[in-house]
Amino acid sequence: MELITNKVVKEERGKTVYVPVRTASAGTIIQYKATYTNTLAQDINDLTVTLPIPSSMTFTGEAYPISAQASTDGKNYADMPLMRQLAGKVIKTPLSEYRYVRWNIKFLPAKKTATVSLNTIVN
Repeated sequence: MELITNKVVKEERGKTVYVPVRTASAGTIIQYKATYTNTLAQDINDLTVTLPIPSSMTFTGEAYPISAQASTDGKNYADMPLMRQLAGKVIKTPLSEYRYVRWNIKFLPAKKTATVSLNTIVN
């Protein structure tokens, strides 16, 4: 697995550019992008991969592929948006409480790669 971090920059023309970054100030959008490589000579089925959301970051709700599930505790995962009960009503869980995002890669062919990513904002 290779993990890279990029600053997400929106250009004037509306194009999104990803710039390598090591440090960032509050309010900066950072993308975590993980590439998983199947180094085996055989295919892999039903591979689950998880990215934690650093405590100094808030998830933006943007994840790729969009089939991602999220968790507030690393144990219980559900499709996004996460929902919870509050005073008898079902409401969306604030994105600031998301701590993990995971994907199920149904099929990863031998010697091929799969990439997942999520965006966060520096607190």
